[in-house]
Amino acid sequence: MLMASRRFLLLLALLPGAVGAQPTAQTGWYAGGSIGYGRVYFNDTSLRFAGPTNVSKDENDAVYRLFAGYRAHRNFALEAGWVDLGEYRLTRSGAAGSATGVFSSRGWFVNALAIWPFERFSLFAKAGGVRSSSEQRISTTGAVTFVGDPNPKGTAFGYDLGAGASYALTERWSARLDYDVYKVGTASTNDFHVYVLSLGLGYRF
Repeated sequence: MLMASRRFLLLLALLPGAVGAQPTAQTGWYAGGSIGYGRVYFNDTSLRFAGPTNVSKDENDAVYRLFAGYRAHRNFALEAGWVDLGEYRLTRSGAAGSATGVFSSRGWFVNALAIWPFERFSLFAKAGGVRSSSEQRISTTGAVTFVGDPNPKGTAFGYDLGAGASYALTERWSARLDYDVYKVGTASTNDFHVYVLSLGLGYRF
């Protein structure tokens, strides 16, 4: 009984050190990349012209993302990176011809992450901003014409909100699933929300 009590007291003495060491092991610099699926939702009234028309949309494209960050605490990190949000297309066609608008955007983002770790598995939520360079290319066929710049471009600040999960594959490598909503675009290019689900790998230095 006395021996068991001594072992229990020794375990209690060692436990704070082990718990205290856990956040230190999880902090530090990391970097990674991901590829994902992006989607926008076009307004059906975009590119309207006179007469009966039909609308076709391509609202999905691949998204590529690179990121790097610093985990200052087991529950908090700062992250920055670059994202290519892809291209999305809307075509309106009628008896007079057709008009097609192609929207694309890419830019730099900065996020703060709140992290909830569960051994090898972690959940996180993030919020921050994105500085996007966006473009809308408009082309027409037949008798359809548009007044103004057919290729408006612009740079603007928007927001990036998201959540996700990561799983530690090894001490250094982790798999990561992110869901983001990017607000991008300008008044001249039209502003859009791009919804992105991506899967990637991260490496902790």
